Parts: sequence; structure tokens; C-alpha cells
Amino acid sequence: HENNALILRQINLFIAYIKQGNLKFSKNQNKVMKGSIKEMARCCSIKEFYDNDMEYIKTQLIIDFLTAASTERIIDPIKGLKQLFDNFFNCKDLKKYQMRNLLFHIKGDANYYYYNYEQQEEKVRLSILNLLKVMSDYHWYAMENMINYCCYRDMNLDLVDRAVANRYLYYNKTFRYGHERVMISDGIYKDALIIPLVKSVMFLFSAFGLVDIAYNLPENPFLQEKEHKYLSVFDGLQYVRLTRLGAFVLGLTKEYTMEGIEEQKANLILDEGRLLIHMEGEDVLKRLALEKIGEKMSNAHYRVDYNSFLKECFCEKDIQQKITLFKDYISSKPPQIWQNFLDGILKKINPLTIEKEMTVYKLIPDKELISLIATDELLKKYILKAEDCRILIKAANINKIKKRLGELGYFVDHM
Repeated sequence: HENNALILRQINLFIAYIKQGNLKFSKNQNKVMKGSIKEMARCCSIKEFYDNDMEYIKTQLIIDFLTAASTERIIDPIKGLKQLFDNFFNCKDLKKYQMRNLLFHIKGDANYYYYNYEQQEEKVRLSILNLLKVMSDYHWYAMENMINYCCYRDMNLDLVDRAVANRYLYYNKTFRYGHERVMISDGIYKDALIIPLVKSVMFLFSAFGLVDIAYNLPENPFLQEKEHKYLSVFDGLQYVRLTRLGAFVLGLTKEYTMEGIEEQKANLILDEGRLLIHMEGEDVLKRLALEKIGEKMSNAHYRVDYNSFLKECFCEKDIQQKITLFKDYISSKPPQIWQNFLDGILKKINPLTIEKEMTVYKLIPDKELISLIATDELLKKYILKAEDCRILIKAANINKIKKRLGELGYFVDHM
């Protein structure tokens, strides 16, 4: 898998897709739904590592990494990518992104991952950085040799305390009568945690163009997760090579020139008399924005109305984000008809307010009472009539109503 610096053209697309709220999460908000991952891969033309049941690993890695990043938009893709990984290796994202999330196969009480995790992860990230620097000659390195290199030099790759792993973490393997847990004991710690971690990190770096990787379908002759021939989906990694982009991002070289990548350009023409938009050329970012606010009439034409603009808006914040999206990707200074449309949407937010001082009551089916409310001067003054034998009374007037009803023979002990 060779990225060939394609990431520099795609990075803003990935960030925009995520920040625009295109991802759908599970009910507990912990996981991105598989259908949503698939849709991002399609919309963003992500070239996956595999095309079988593991086909969306790359997209998942990208989502997890960028979701944790605070970057809204990158002006310079080269410097922006470098900043993202500067933050990673300087551990500025520890509160949001942990490398433990790369260990898909590990199960157990997640709370124990956090035992001393900041210090552990800082040391592991430094070790990974030092390992990458060894590959500065741009040659291919066998993964087995890289693991041995780390072990011989006692590089700290213990992401989880070994005693904690032995007691609380495990993976599931197929057993004669079903499945059984295998605790991550010290005897298998290297094979169950260290090797999968290093391999998964290399896949992550490959997704962002820092390294090229050569791999097979995952297989593991020693440890296998239930119903699979491998323990980790990253077990197939064989060789790794640092790219020139990776060398720049890691600070090993001072310059990097982006070559052979044409940026997508499209011109959006907003009709000055109708809420129609014509798209000339192709730009995935702009098309995504159009699909968020308009109805597609043809490949180059979109129609906008209140219904299309407000779709997937559930609160005022969502509407504000839609308008920001419009200004950022469609037009910062739209024609007057469009500005009036946007202003109108803002003015129509929450047209109904709760009248806290007004209470609704339903009348009993008493013809005399209904007649009195319609004819008695005092009752008419303080009671507002509604549909289906309902009336509205202000809190300040309740005692007056109770007193008058009492004078007319109607006893009221609660209002």
C-alpha cells in the first residue's frame, strides 16, 4: 500500500466530512455505525487496505484519528499533516486519542486501560517515533526484524501495565465447545499486545502517507481470535518503508515538495431569482455541502428550500452549523434572495414559546358552566377560550376565577 502523498489532497476532505456531521454514531455515541463508515469510504474515494470483511479498516483508522483532532480545516496540507502528528508524538491528544483503540481484539474492563495510561502511552509513542527514525534511508524493513530490534534494545512498548493485563484483559479464542477467554499473561504479552500494537500503528501511519506497507491477508499461527485465523486484523503486515512525506512530518527533513497532485476545483453559481445552484466542475467538499442543504435535481443542479435546508437539524445549533457550512463552502456573500432565505430561517427559529404563567384547563361537560363562562362578565374578562372545552387562565387571575365560580355555586379546591 503506497499512498504517494495522496493524503495531501484528501486530508481536508476527510476533516470536512467528519466535521460536517456526516458520521452516524451508535446510541451510546461510542462507535461510528458501520454503514456510516462505508458511506464515508464511498464519498471520499478511500482506497482500502482490503476488499473482504475487513474492507473498511483504513476508513475506521482515519475516522478515529481525525475525530480526536481539534483541527477544523487545514490551510496548508503539508504543514497541517505535520502538525497533526507533532501533536500525536508530543502527546497533546492524549485526552481524546489513545493507542489502545488500535487493539481491536483485546477485551476486558476498559477502566484498567487507564491505569497509569498517560505515562505508559507517552513512553510508547516515543519508542514508535525512535523506531521510525531508524528507517530514514527509505528502505524496506521486515516487520519481524523491526520487532526484534525493539526487543533487543529494550524499547518500551508496554502500552498496558503487565500485571493489569494479566488480571483484567483477554481475547476470545475458539474452543471445542464454543469460545473461551485467554488472559493476557506475561507469557503472551509480546504476541498479544506488543506485536499487534506496532503493526496497527504502521497501518495507521500508512493511512496518512507516512509509511508504505506490504502485507498479506492476516494470519497468526500462534494466537487466534475466535472464528478467525488471526489474532489482530493487522497480523498480515510484512514490510514497512518510511516515505519522504513521513520523513518531513517526523522532522527528519526540512522540506517536502508536493508534486503531481491536482486540486479539485468547482464553481458554484447561485441563481439570483430562484433558490437553485449550478455546479461547474467537480469538488467533493462542495458537493458534500450541496447534498447537506439541497435536493439534487441532476449531477450539476441542486434545488434548495426550507425542507432540504433543515433536514437533519434537531436544534438551533444544528441550524447555525448549516448556515456556517453554507458560508464556508457555497458562498460567503450570496445574492440577496439567498441572504433573505438564510435570514428568514434564523428569524423562524422557535416561533412558539411556552407561556409559563398560563394554565390550560378542561371543562366538565356541564352546559350551565359552559354558558356562564361565555356570558358572565368577570369570567369572560379573565378566561381565554380554546378548542374542545378547554380554557386558559393566567396564574394571577386564578383566585378571582375561583371566587366567582364559588359565588355561582361551583366549588373548586385545586387549580
